[in-house]
Amino acid sequence: MRVLVLTEDSSSRDGFEAEHGLSLYVEDGTRKFMIDVGASGLFARNAQRFGVAVSEVDSLFLSHGHRDHVGGLPTFLELNRRATIYSTESAFEPHFSLRKNGRFENIGFPELSQSALAGRLVFNPGVLKVDGRLTLFSQVEIRELRSEANDTLFTLKDPASDALTEDAAYYSPELFSRDAFAHEQNLAAITETGKKVLFVGCAHCGVVNIVNRFIDIFGDAPDVVVGGFHLMIPSRGETVPSAVLDKIAERMAAWPTRFYTGHCTGRAAYERLYDVLGERVSFFGAGTSFDI
Repeated sequence: MRVLVLTEDSSSRDGFEAEHGLSLYVEDGTRKFMIDVGASGLFARNAQRFGVAVSEVDSLFLSHGHRDHVGGLPTFLELNRRATIYSTESAFEPHFSLRKNGRFENIGFPELSQSALAGRLVFNPGVLKVDGRLTLFSQVEIRELRSEANDTLFTLKDPASDALTEDAAYYSPELFSRDAFAHEQNLAAITETGKKVLFVGCAHCGVVNIVNRFIDIFGDAPDVVVGGFHLMIPSRGETVPSAVLDKIAERMAAWPTRFYTGHCTGRAAYERLYDVLGERVSFFGAGTSFDI
């Protein structure tokens, strides 16, 4: 299995652009799929730099409903007319980030015509077996080591409310509730060589809780985990408290697992994870590629 990082917050190679977002391209034998599409059409430009044809992607897995992971969807739909797109139903509901100035900013899906996804969208009801080697799962309970980076993220108490007709600067706090991340899903993949790989988008439900759910479903820990671990608060530029981070690192070290991370993990948190995990954890950027 080969993984190419199309979109990430930083660039690891000359000529590759970066933005706050995540998009991964994966090849395993004849299978070609993507996880997320970043915040814009940037993923497509970086794909071209890799020599990847977005039009040939078979499946697109959307990890959750935040703009930095789904904002590039209009570009994807323009370039690709064949891929099945997998999501949770609640991912399409409005999602918000509370900024430092007290403003609730809509960070949900970009505007899409109803026909754009017709016949291509599949919703994950909780656990969805895509084929013999790919399985999606959601509904992860946040039982321990909740990331404080989630504290600025909200959903509408009533998703059908017409409150979104107001200017974003005047949204009333009473309209919102803390995001429980029911819209987040994760992808488990078995490589051609039998390796068990877990792809996460932001791991809002917590990397420890997600891996424990993986173990519940598949019997043991993944060989590899790839994605962001949401240990940084992008809207504040802060890392989660070191005491929580150290406990997360301790739990991660107990599994026989290799980790590749970036995006919402943040450099400072990564360096602390590296102090515990050493060469078992690597940081990626746009332009990074690696084999599993």
